[in-house]
Amino acid sequence: MFRIYFRASGGVVFEEDGSLDPLLKFLLYAVIALAVGKMLWKWLTEDVLRWITVDLWRLVADHPWGTALTVVGGLTLLLLLAGLLSGLSGAGAYRYVDEAETADEPEVLTFKMKQLASMSASGFEQACADLLARDGFRQPRRVGAQAISAPTSRPGTATTAW
Repeated sequence: MFRIYFRASGGVVFEEDGSLDPLLKFLLYAVIALAVGKMLWKWLTEDVLRWITVDLWRLVADHPWGTALTVVGGLTLLLLLAGLLSGLSGAGAYRYVDEAETADEPEVLTFKMKQLASMSASGFEQACADLLARDGFRQPRRVGAQAISAPTSRPGTATTAW
């Protein structure tokens, strides 16, 4: 019946490439999302809430010292594991950067929005050409007053502030 109604109304269930009609796809995802949401809400409000308020609380109330020792032991184990993993990977909590380390890294060409806004039209076009060259485009075309086919700086080097 749905097929007869849909054909009579002139609607198309599938596009030419075989994909589902976007409206039907949206409706299908909406129904699935609502069903999953309803199941999760029911599970959270009935089962999980009962586990926390009745079962877990009864265990805590019956054995307070055992619960406290378990929590302290778990936190201690977690902290020791985190310290061990950070020590093995060489990533400490703090990292000091020295002058030699920053000198090795090339300065990346970037512009702030205030810099771009204060540029002239040809300066803005040159900045865009420099950014294109930085990103790997070898021959950006300029149409402004100074039509230059190559940028004024090499990729990976900074230009003067605009």
